[in-house]
Amino acid sequence: MNEFEKLCRLIEARAHGAVVDVDASSSRTGSWWGDVSWLGNRAVVEWRPGNGFGVSTAAGAYGEGPDVVVETIDEALQQVMKLIGSAPQRPKPRKKISKTAKKKHLFLRARKQTKKRA
Repeated sequence: MNEFEKLCRLIEARAHGAVVDVDASSSRTGSWWGDVSWLGNRAVVEWRPGNGFGVSTAAGAYGEGPDVVVETIDEALQQVMKLIGSAPQRPKPRKKISKTAKKKHLFLRARKQTKKRA
């Protein structure tokens, strides 16, 4: 098992349910890539044997370098968890208003405006 595979196992152990899609290198010295997703958050990890790990958000454009370059598995794990470690912020759902309540609200609003004019 190489360094990248160890990192993937650590990510999966730390973030239960995380999905790591690995693109393994066909050569011993080539780069390994991984797309990590968890709780709606994503990160991309590149490992170059002998050079360390590059970690970035999945939103980067093709050809851009990584956001962070680190040398060790522990540092790479820490950077990945910073990017995927919390649930995405979602807007609070709007309360549904019944048709009756909506009509009553509109009626009271119209009545209030009529009183102001008088």
